[in-house]
Amino acid sequence: VDFPTHRGVLSAASLLLKAKIDDAVRNASEGSSNEASEEVSTPDMPKVTLDVTGSILGPLLKLCYPGETGMPPDTRCIIEAAVAAERLAINSAIRRNIADCWDATARTEPLRAFLLATHAGNTDCAKVAAKYALEGMLEGVYLPEMEHAPPLPYHKLLMHYRSCCRIAKSILSNVSEDISNANVWEGH
Repeated sequence: VDFPTHRGVLSAASLLLKAKIDDAVRNASEGSSNEASEEVSTPDMPKVTLDVTGSILGPLLKLCYPGETGMPPDTRCIIEAAVAAERLAINSAIRRNIADCWDATARTEPLRAFLLATHAGNTDCAKVAAKYALEGMLEGVYLPEMEHAPPLPYHKLLMHYRSCCRIAKSILSNVSEDISNANVWEGH
């Protein structure tokens, strides 16, 4: 997929993209000076190839423009954009924008977000999703993403969830006993 973009915007968004664009401009101008054909050269419209799918690259490039915020509300798209932004060394302001989108989607689908983040190898996003996953039910839940996610992080999350449940039950039991004891003394 071709995405027409502004060289200056992408250069400001990432030094890595700036270097790729500069190389493409240099290669295009060298190629046009070496060829004696009548083809129209476009040294000021270089093409840079990136190893990112079009459905992810489009929203990611859009975020590079000032004033643009948000991503499609798709958990998989957001985590893939976060991974691509890291790989392309996109600046921290844009990555923070993606992190904000991630936080919002991780709140709505925490377990799915956790599984996708661990599958993508993004531990920061996985930690955010794990925090929200502890607020809901994990026991007996099945999601298709479990088939592709690494089992160890999920196992650790499940063990932590069970530990939190035991602690919460213990605290509630102590509070319940305190309330019962207080009612007994008030009745006499």
